[in-house]
Amino acid sequence: MRRIYVHVWAKAIVWGLGIRVRVRGAKPDSGQPRLFLVSNHYGPLDVLVLGSAWPMTFVSRHDVAGWPGVNLLVRVGGTLYANRKARQTSLALVRTAARRLRQGGHIHVLAEGVSTDGRRLLPFISTLFEAPVRSGTVIQPVTIRYRSINGRPITRRNRDRICWYQNMGFIPHVMNVMRNWGIEVEVVFSRPLKPEGSRKELAIEARRRVAEHWRPPWA
Repeated sequence: MRRIYVHVWAKAIVWGLGIRVRVRGAKPDSGQPRLFLVSNHYGPLDVLVLGSAWPMTFVSRHDVAGWPGVNLLVRVGGTLYANRKARQTSLALVRTAARRLRQGGHIHVLAEGVSTDGRRLLPFISTLFEAPVRSGTVIQPVTIRYRSINGRPITRRNRDRICWYQNMGFIPHVMNVMRNWGIEVEVVFSRPLKPEGSRKELAIEARRRVAEHWRPPWA
């Protein structure tokens, strides 16, 4: 139910912001008992876009729990928190994620680990790929592709309306995003990946499948 809550909320917000999400590729079977989704990452808007495309629970950076106006939502949505600097926390997160998957969860990981300015696709962090290995869960690569803002192509000059990176403040960025209207974005579902092999091998292959459809937002 938690992931359904996120899905309904995300669809409502996306509609309210005038964001048009086009889904490409074959969506997973809605009756699939569990799923581990991974994608590229540009900024906070990705969560809304992805959440509107498919019901899922997100893995988010640990400090999001303290963001005003966001903390209640992520708690209700069942968000899992990652702290890359704490090894013990990461190991506990893998165990929790594996347990959620065994119970029928659909978990989404923004696998680059950080949001970017869109110039390149970063390597996927392999740590959490241990969760689908332990639980025998299919991995679903997903590519986010922003196409235009207000009917205009995305360029290096306006990409900051989507991309959140380096030392950009979170609240000013969110306010900037909310001033946009008519963002067009594609969510591409690639061929699913069986949880066979090591977590590092799976991370490399998942990234390769995302990269098949990835390109800089201004391309």
